[in-house]
Amino acid sequence: SEKIYYPHNYRFIYAADVWSAKGTDGKELTIQKIVELQNDSGVRLRKAEEKDCKKLGDFAEEVLEKQKIQVYTKRDAAYYMRLLKEQESEKGGILIAEQDGEMRGILVFDEEDGFAVREPLIRKGFILQKEEKKKPLIMARILNVENLLSAMVCKEEMDLEFVLYDPVIRENNRLFMLKGNKEHLVVRTRTAHTGKDDAVQKISIDALTSIVFGYKELEKIEEEEKEIFSAEFKEEISKLMPFSPVFINEIV
Repeated sequence: SEKIYYPHNYRFIYAADVWSAKGTDGKELTIQKIVELQNDSGVRLRKAEEKDCKKLGDFAEEVLEKQKIQVYTKRDAAYYMRLLKEQESEKGGILIAEQDGEMRGILVFDEEDGFAVREPLIRKGFILQKEEKKKPLIMARILNVENLLSAMVCKEEMDLEFVLYDPVIRENNRLFMLKGNKEHLVVRTRTAHTGKDDAVQKISIDALTSIVFGYKELEKIEEEEKEIFSAEFKEEISKLMPFSPVFINEIV
């Protein structure tokens, strides 16, 4: 619920695609019908068991790395062991697609309130169709700003200063100085001084969160956070490579 987290400086960083599964006749499918839709393509569909969890983790890590996903939850055997139990508690599970003895895809699903898909798998006989809309799913709050910024890289030479305002974590209320190029980025901080730093761009922890995860355009952030960014700030901050894309589709 956005109403719970928004006042504590959480902001959305990930919106999930909405998927639906339909047969060739256009009708919604149940997981049982999907499993029954075997054909001559050589693809075998089955429900995952606990013994599959390590293989699931290895497969997911490989796929996410190849897709160059910047932010995601580490997938290992323990992750899928827990996820399998969670899905089973919601009348669901994990569907595995195999071909020639190798895993080709996975599909996390539940049927507690209609058929719902989290990680899509496409094969002949049924269609996983991405809808136009997205569902805001994950919110985050930055705790240690200096550490997070130090993990970023920039597209080109940049020199940026801003004073950060965090109403909760006072240690974040500092002047941040970012200087770097494609090779490295240096982040330094010091106490902001009234009078001396009055001309420096001011930015809230809320706006910074949306910026570093690339969730919204700068103009949209200005509008929603009621902040004004200078032309110089916009130019320099745009040189930072955001932590994007994000793929955190867990139900937390």
